[in-house]
Amino acid sequence: MSIFKAYDIRGVFGQEIGLKTAEAIGAAYARFLGARRVAVAHDMRSSSPRVKAALVAGLTSQGVTVLDCGLGETPLLYFAVGHLGADGGIAVTASHNPPEYTGFKLVREQAIPLSGDAGIKDIERLVAGGVAPAPGPPGRVEPHDVAGA
Repeated sequence: MSIFKAYDIRGVFGQEIGLKTAEAIGAAYARFLGARRVAVAHDMRSSSPRVKAALVAGLTSQGVTVLDCGLGETPLLYFAVGHLGADGGIAVTASHNPPEYTGFKLVREQAIPLSGDAGIKDIERLVAGGVAPAPGPPGRVEPHDVAGA
C-alpha cells in the first residue's frame, strides 16, 4: 500500500517513511510547485523533529527558503502560509493516526490543499524518479513565531 494517499502522505515511521523518504518528499514538493518560500511546522510526535529536519534538507536542496514555524497544529501551518505570504506549506503530522505514524499535509499558496488528483501523485512520481539538488546555492531556514501573530 502506498504512503501517498488521497489527501496526505502518511505511514509508519522507520518502516514506510524514513528520513531519506522525508528528504525526497521535500525536494519533490519544491520541484513540483516551483516554490521559493515554504512554511513548515511539526506536531508533537517524538519522530516529528527528525522528520521535519529531513524534509527541510530536501526543500533547501532546491534553493527554498524554509519558514520554520516550529511546533504547531495543522491549522497554524495553514495560517502561516497566508500570513507569511508563502508559496506553500507542509505540516509534519499523521493527524489522528497512532504515535508510530508520521506524515505530511501539503498545501500550495493561500493554503490550498494538494490532493491525489492535484499534486500528491505528481510528487509521488518525482520521489520515485529522484530529484537532484537544484543548481545554485541551497536555501536557508528562517524561524517564525506565528502562534502569537
